[in-house]
Amino acid sequence: MSTSAVILAAGEPRQMSHFQPMLKLNGKSVIRRQIEVFRAAGIQDILIVTGFHAGMLERHLMGEAVQFVKNEDYATTDMMASVQCALKALPPECDRALITPGDVPYLNAETIQTLLKSSKPVAIPSFRGSAGHPAMIRKSCFSSLMNFTGERGLRGALAQWKRETEFVPTDENGM
Repeated sequence: MSTSAVILAAGEPRQMSHFQPMLKLNGKSVIRRQIEVFRAAGIQDILIVTGFHAGMLERHLMGEAVQFVKNEDYATTDMMASVQCALKALPPECDRALITPGDVPYLNAETIQTLLKSSKPVAIPSFRGSAGHPAMIRKSCFSSLMNFTGERGLRGALAQWKRETEFVPTDENGM
């Protein structure tokens, strides 16, 4: 089965004055930490959706074996538009995608591996009943996500599989 990781790093900072994927945590940027965790979980195909500060982010990740796709409309669209940009750019053999915003520094390789064991269309880590990141989404959902125009972005789009979603309990509150 072919799996791609998608890191959504297109948006302009709204809650903080800093571009969160580039923030340092223990000497390493959030986005580099994410890439390392995906690799530790066995994911080699990593796609980063850029927009705001695209050039800076691409220079920062020079030498990393990642792909970039730019959400040209990042300033006027929401995160769901970046998800749709990513889905268009995934390789045709991709059977499932792990999707996370670029500002989540505490992903966990073991939890990602557990998500990948799910046979459900959607699997999401859960900490004390709260959904976290990344969401594992199977290819059977991609077409519907591409056509989604409703509210609440990816969360609203994934609600159509609510009864078929596996929530994977984790003790990792940073996810």
